[in-house]
Amino acid sequence: MLTYRCIRLSKVRRNHFCRIMIFYSLVTTSAILVLNH
Repeated sequence: MLTYRCIRLSKVRRNHFCRIMIFYSLVTTSAILVLNH
């Protein structure tokens, strides 16, 4: 999965970019679920 690779990269490079992207994707996914209801 893309997120798994991102987490591995963030662990190696210790940057928070992937964490931000994962958080953003979670927010957008929850927003889509709310809009669908």
